[in-house]
Amino acid sequence: MHNLKKYMKAEMDTEFFACVHAMSMVFIYGLELYLYGIKSMQYAVIFQIFLLGYVIAWSQKLLFIKDKIYEGLDYKVRIILWNTLPIVLTGIAGFFLNWYKPYPNLIWILFLVIMFVYYIMIWIALQMFYKDDSEELNNKLRNLKKQNERKGVKK
Repeated sequence: MHNLKKYMKAEMDTEFFACVHAMSMVFIYGLELYLYGIKSMQYAVIFQIFLLGYVIAWSQKLLFIKDKIYEGLDYKVRIILWNTLPIVLTGIAGFFLNWYKPYPNLIWILFLVIMFVYYIMIWIALQMFYKDDSEELNNKLRNLKKQNERKGVKK
């Protein structure tokens, strides 16, 4: 039961980020096409982007799947992969699925650059949220410990 609960939590986290990544890619792709003068997107491309968002979210989740503290070179490599692997996967998918074949290369390059900045911003935001959550949890634990000490509760 514990493993099922752990898998379900990982899946929920992944699905959330899959949707966020996919919506960001659809928005940027659509905006670029709109600015280029094309006012519609193919459903097949939208569907492919959502599948790609799911693959990207799982690849990022798998980099930090274990409940442990990553440090040193291992941590730095995982950060680099967390931010660059999505761009590599997006480049491969976009190339083989011909998302930008009829358009100038500048649009494709701009899309990848914007998405790279997006992944870095997501990473920074996550780190800030995790740090705040950790500090809040530590403060609550300290306060609970002080309350228990005042009441004479033993460990």
